[in-house]
Amino acid sequence: MKFKLLYHSLFILSVFISCNEAGLGKKQFEFYYYPSKNIYYDVANNQYIYSVDGGKTWTLFKPKTNNEPATLGNKQTIYSDDEQPWKLNEVHRKQYNGTVISIADADTVAQQQDV
Repeated sequence: MKFKLLYHSLFILSVFISCNEAGLGKKQFEFYYYPSKNIYYDVANNQYIYSVDGGKTWTLFKPKTNNEPATLGNKQTIYSDDEQPWKLNEVHRKQYNGTVISIADADTVAQQQDV
């Protein structure tokens, strides 16, 4: 009796693991998120994705070396069903205490104050 129960439990567990590994047909993309700079790194394509206007637009940067810059701070690994996880940037900023970089807005305000 114990053997049958163990066999059935292992079978159910193997089916569950197989379904999870298959992801039910969804491909997972791996990214690193650097909250202190609000930057993403696309692991598969070796490129950084960043915004200088508070997340309104995003720019791609492909580094010439594989060395990870120390100035980006701590990273969080994000697995996404979407190839563009920055679409959920507001969620990631809240979840990981991310900082919004908005250079364009700061320059505009500075120029307006000088006039």
